Amino acid sequence: MLSPSNHSLRDNDTRRSDFPANLLSRVVKADAAITVDGITPEGDIKFSVPLRAVGLSRQAMARSLSCRSAFVVNLLGELLVRKNLERFAEMLQKVDPRDYDRIVNNFRHRDFGMMVDQNDVVRFTFHISHVQEILIEDIGVVFRS
Repeated sequence: MLSPSNHSLRDNDTRRSDFPANLLSRVVKADAAITVDGITPEGDIKFSVPLRAVGLSRQAMARSLSCRSAFVVNLLGELLVRKNLERFAEMLQKVDPRDYDRIVNNFRHRDFGMMVDQNDVVRFTFHISHVQEILIEDIGVVFRS
């Protein structure tokens, strides 16, 4: 019979392939090509990536209860946006200057939306204001160095 302490150690084994840190590690290591699906008039950007391209599977995500947590969804989205920042910066440049304040400056990105469709494609949504935040953050780093 297992003691409670042995049982909990096995349940929390960080070497399991479905442990959240291991899932995130796969995304970091993957060189996944995203598809930008468009931008809404309100500035919400939609992009997608096949699960396999980021080293994930539906089964591994289903086994990890935290995969749908806001923390994990935001971290996955953040990793993919920063890895593909050029593509999103181009979208920011294309915003009509007359609409820039209304679309970008009057909003603030809070959280990524994420869903996995029936074709095992992960679909993300985030606000374009986040691209501006990242670029401003990067400029600050350059000026501090």
